[in-house]
Amino acid sequence: TNGGFSPLGGFMNKADYDSVVENYRLTDGNLFGLPVVLDTDRDDLRVGKKALLKYQGKDVALMDIQDRWVADKVKETKHCFGTSELEHPGTRVVAMEKKHTYLGGDLIGLSKP
Repeated sequence: TNGGFSPLGGFMNKADYDSVVENYRLTDGNLFGLPVVLDTDRDDLRVGKKALLKYQGKDVALMDIQDRWVADKVKETKHCFGTSELEHPGTRVVAMEKKHTYLGGDLIGLSKP
């Protein structure tokens, strides 16, 4: 990774996700405003596997999948945006565009997008 989401080394695991949603802090105490997760609807992406991430057909990172869970999107939107109403653009993205399953894990950068 290039440090854009420092101190994260990839997508948040469930413990960090829960901590950020509830307290705006990572489990190590660092301030962090919103969760950073990879959403999916694929059943084959499981803990212990690696996933190749692509951008516009180019290999950009290898993800070591370390966590997988179904998000509580109502809780996420209420805590992160102060509302679960779909009129809020952030709530609308979480509720209608993000998939139900979130993945967490470290990334190994292969190239810049």
